[in-house]
Amino acid sequence: ILKSDFIPEKPISRIYKNIELVGRYDLKYKMNGQAAIVDFKVSSNLPSKKSIMNGNHLQLPFYSLIEPKVELFEYYFINISKNTTKKISFSKDDFGPIVEKLKIYIDEINMHIENKTKFSIERSDDDIKLIEV
Repeated sequence: ILKSDFIPEKPISRIYKNIELVGRYDLKYKMNGQAAIVDFKVSSNLPSKKSIMNGNHLQLPFYSLIEPKVELFEYYFINISKNTTKKISFSKDDFGPIVEKLKIYIDEINMHIENKTKFSIERSDDDIKLIEV
């Protein structure tokens, strides 16, 4: 492993259907020829893998849309008060259903932009809706 295999805090972007998707990962590294993006979270509330797969934490799935060549995505949770850590790893394929939903939302946003209609975004426990205002 070389120092050059680790890239901290770098902005990333991609144009997807006329919309620029922008993010900034905490760490990107390469090991055994496989690229990975890590998102560090400092919190006492550690989500489950199920809640992440249900779309409650969209940052890494969003990054998988921006960086389609990356194969591994990791949340690294740090609970300072309990002095514990937890790592949850996902393959790009794990995020497939979430990424497809993100693409639908982006398509809806793009439609509103092209039609010059005003809209708001409402989030419920299990869905995101774009409401024309």
